[in-house]
Amino acid sequence: MEMRSASRRRSTFGLRLLFALAGTAACLVVLALPHLPTARKGQTMLVLLSFLSLLFCLAAGGFLTSDCVSSEKREGTLGLLFLTPLNGLDIVLGKLVCHGLQTFYGVCAVFPVFFLPLLTGGVTWAEVSRIVLALALALFVSAAVGMLVSILGTDSRRTILTTFTSTTLLASLPMLYLMVRSIFWRALPHAPVQLSPVFSVLAGFDASYRSANGPAMFWGSLIALSALGLGLVIISAFLLGKVFRRLGTGAGSLAEAPRTRPPGRALQAANPYEWAILENADQGSSLGYLTTLALLFFAAMVLVSLNTSHWQEGFTAAFFTAFALHVISKLRLAVEATLQINADHQSGALELLLVTPLSEESILRGHRSAQRSLSRKPLLLLVGVNLVLEACVLFFPDTLQVTTDNTIAFSTIFLGGAMLALADFAALRWGGFLSGLRSPSHARAVLLTFGSVMVLPWAALGLAFAWLTSVSGSSDKTITHIVLAWVGMSLAYDLFLIRRCRKRLNGRLRLLASESA
Repeated sequence: MEMRSASRRRSTFGLRLLFALAGTAACLVVLALPHLPTARKGQTMLVLLSFLSLLFCLAAGGFLTSDCVSSEKREGTLGLLFLTPLNGLDIVLGKLVCHGLQTFYGVCAVFPVFFLPLLTGGVTWAEVSRIVLALALALFVSAAVGMLVSILGTDSRRTILTTFTSTTLLASLPMLYLMVRSIFWRALPHAPVQLSPVFSVLAGFDASYRSANGPAMFWGSLIALSALGLGLVIISAFLLGKVFRRLGTGAGSLAEAPRTRPPGRALQAANPYEWAILENADQGSSLGYLTTLALLFFAAMVLVSLNTSHWQEGFTAAFFTAFALHVISKLRLAVEATLQINADHQSGALELLLVTPLSEESILRGHRSAQRSLSRKPLLLLVGVNLVLEACVLFFPDTLQVTTDNTIAFSTIFLGGAMLALADFAALRWGGFLSGLRSPSHARAVLLTFGSVMVLPWAALGLAFAWLTSVSGSSDKTITHIVLAWVGMSLAYDLFLIRRCRKRLNGRLRLLASESA
């Protein structure tokens, strides 16, 4: 029944069309790049489609299953499923299929687009088939991770963040270990890098597959991922019955109960909604661990770039680690900004709140104030990381071998990124409230909030640099101008989103709550 309902939603068909159009547009953009040989255009299209689809499979697959069982536990309906003839494995497989249906349909719509590079040349059908198979397994593994986390947890915030952390570590840790072993410390022992979905996609390209151990590495990675996904499903089915029995005896979830703080009575009297958000707020311990690991790796790579001969690899790794910290912090804010309003709307507490003397403006003001308090430390972290990279470029130009034009280009990126963090946080606060109010689940609200704020600017930057790499003779000044234009357009886009959300929310909160009920 749940799968039938999911297959008939308008969003399922809309997502399928959106992904097909996005994949086709990416191919057309590559075809329009000047000064790029035809054979390289086919390979560029395949690489672009592969990693965009991998990012989507790892993110959306886990997110959509991360709250599928925990929501049943919160609502007290998990026991109804066990009154039917279904066993634990039937429930897990049913949840896995119905909640991953939209994602699977979207990926299926993109798969035919993968064969467009064949018409351009430089790509073989076997190479495309291997990558499509690797992407399907990546989607299955990420959905299985989200399912296991959902069974072990109850709070949607913790299950979403834990799923994101687990999927990120599964994809990145083996590849980081391989990078450290290949570049910095060859004496390290071999590690099972085949467990990383990123490795399986990379091993599917002809450049890797045609090497001496290429076929063994690729098929070994697929077998390892298949075994991992099936193992997670079996473990989930086994634990589901145990979790239900624990709930029946009042023992609660296998996960740790959310931590709370003593209420601040002055804040409670000033704005009860702000107090409620801060009282229920949790900095997300699992995502905090991921942030800590990323910070340690960032510091290590900065030291490597300044004190060893591997300055280029170290600074590049530090640069992309800083980018990852931006993604993690903004995702955390999207989770927090959508949590309270979505929970209140789904439980009916928002309708009760709207009939109290508390005005709509007080609710919006309390939400903004609470989210500013929660985002203060992450924002300082992002600005500090960007300033560290800026200091490296300014004070160690000889060590990093940067020229004056390089310094100007890097300064534009780092300082512009710090400015964009401020604007993005504001847009996420406003967009999170509106998405949490209109989305049927917390996970979908997080995806909608994060995607609406971040995807379009990042896609524009990627297209700009794809065009830049295809143009011969591009200088650092050109990069500076492109980054400046991108920062300006991104700031304007954030302001547009903020004004749009304010216009839709101010004075219309009761109407929106009734429309999305």
